[in-house]
Amino acid sequence: MKKLLLLSASVILLNVPAVKAQTEKSATPVAIAESFLARVGKGEIGPAYDDLLSNSPINTQPMQVEALKRQTEVGLPLYGKGLGYELYEEHKFGASLVRLVYIQRLEKHALIWVFWFYKTQASWQVNKMNFNDQLAFP
Repeated sequence: MKKLLLLSASVILLNVPAVKAQTEKSATPVAIAESFLARVGKGEIGPAYDDLLSNSPINTQPMQVEALKRQTEVGLPLYGKGLGYELYEEHKFGASLVRLVYIQRLEKHALIWVFWFYKTQASWQVNKMNFNDQLAFP
């Protein structure tokens, strides 16, 4: 019986100010997350993270961002080609905080992605994200 590689990655924001302004102010959390997942599914992992985190405070933690990219680049191919993604849940906490949960479909296994978006005065930004292959839902 094959053992699954236990993938789990998490980036947590600890009170760090945003450093870049988002260029597309009208982008919604769903549009931002789905753009990211589409690029990851095509194997464009580095650029996908760069775009997703371009105006995120997470970007001020470059070692964590690089580790997340590497873990994704190494782990994703183990499960085969991307087959798409599904929005499982969108939970709004007031008007400025949203949690999105996605199922990424791969040939051999699924991944669960969780994104937390916060709306600043200027735009939506990712403040926390994680993924896992243990099918653990929040």
